[in-house]
Amino acid sequence: MPFGLSGEHRSTRHDPPSEFEALYRSELGNIITSDRNHPSVAIYSITSELGLTASSFRIFGQELPRMAKQLNPSALVIDVTAGFGFSRETQYGQRVTDIIEDCGLGIEPLRPRPGFDAALESPYIAHEHQWWACLPNPETKPKYERLPVKPDGVIDLENAAAKSGLTDVLPQLVANSRKLKYLIRKEGLEFARTLRCCAGYHHWLIHDFNFCPEGVFDEFWEPPADLPAEEFRTYNADTVLLLQDNRQRCFAFGQELSLPILVSHYGPKPISAAELAWVLKCGERTILSGKANVSDVPCGALRQIGQVQGAVPQVDKASELLIEAWLQDSGGEINRNRWKIWAFPQTRRDLRGKGVSTNLTFIQEAYPGVTALDRVTVPGDVALYVTDAFTEEVVHYVESGGKVLLLSDGDLPEVRDPTATCSERSPTTRAAPATWAR
Repeated sequence: MPFGLSGEHRSTRHDPPSEFEALYRSELGNIITSDRNHPSVAIYSITSELGLTASSFRIFGQELPRMAKQLNPSALVIDVTAGFGFSRETQYGQRVTDIIEDCGLGIEPLRPRPGFDAALESPYIAHEHQWWACLPNPETKPKYERLPVKPDGVIDLENAAAKSGLTDVLPQLVANSRKLKYLIRKEGLEFARTLRCCAGYHHWLIHDFNFCPEGVFDEFWEPPADLPAEEFRTYNADTVLLLQDNRQRCFAFGQELSLPILVSHYGPKPISAAELAWVLKCGERTILSGKANVSDVPCGALRQIGQVQGAVPQVDKASELLIEAWLQDSGGEINRNRWKIWAFPQTRRDLRGKGVSTNLTFIQEAYPGVTALDRVTVPGDVALYVTDAFTEEVVHYVESGGKVLLLSDGDLPEVRDPTATCSERSPTTRAAPATWAR
């Protein structure tokens, strides 16, 4: 809707007076009646990132969406992108939209809110998914000559590199940041397609801002030279192949692989008779391969259609392996995709006589020669103590010159105040649970 970008006009959307409500009705009618027969119109978003109040909900969450559906019954409607939450029932009444939408995939990359997707019964669209960025590209700088704006992102980057003594390696840093952006974007888009109710995503962005390179194209709409369109379509298309790896890509020699291959299909018609083929390669050498017939995959479905199976090969050394999969029917190839995994030798270093102690059973099982020590015993004269508990005994041991390998998942309830010195703690007194800190 035509809000002002800032100031008093933009703020009217939270509690619009009657004259602005009349303006919104009039403008929405003009917008929809002027473009509703255009073939590219698929969905309307009434507003975005709007706080929920009784008046804003009534006009943007009920009245205008209902009006949009009446004026263009064939289009989908979102009342508010990232604003009203993902429940049809709210404290102000029922939403009337076809698609529920929220920032439900979480702030951290690839981490959905617990139970978020599983708890929904209606489809939603991921809002501004996921802000993947890289360093600004200094090669865009000449394009700004004679323009009224400056490449602020590149200027800030070059100044920071000069200040840090990194000017000579800046091209490498920029190139590596772009590779990381592409890698994480592929992972993130594939992840969104595995969610049961996620009907789509707003890819953020289509083009870069110089100070914020989150797009596919650069800020001048030039395609990236280091990302062919064919590769981008392997994970951003109507039909995409996915690998269900359960967040594991590292395997030991001889370990049995069992990695399902899924298809996320939003093509124009169901997949009736197709074939899936896959290979596992080390360099140019094919190590494993397989095929499967694929049929009866309806539009809008997420289905398992095959599985990478077999033992991880014994190769010369720790190696990068490549899984490639492709789906084709009588009309040709539908799509393909690929994923890297890594293979490592099975090694269990013999630590007998090395002076390593631990309170962790899995460390003892993994490394012969590691002695057992419980949590409350002072480590004493050992070369290395491996533990998951940062107790007072461990603190004293470190301060006396001992070495500790602390394996923690980020939660250390034993520590009352991580910044306090040992003399500020009592070696025998434990703080109450309410005062324990991470």
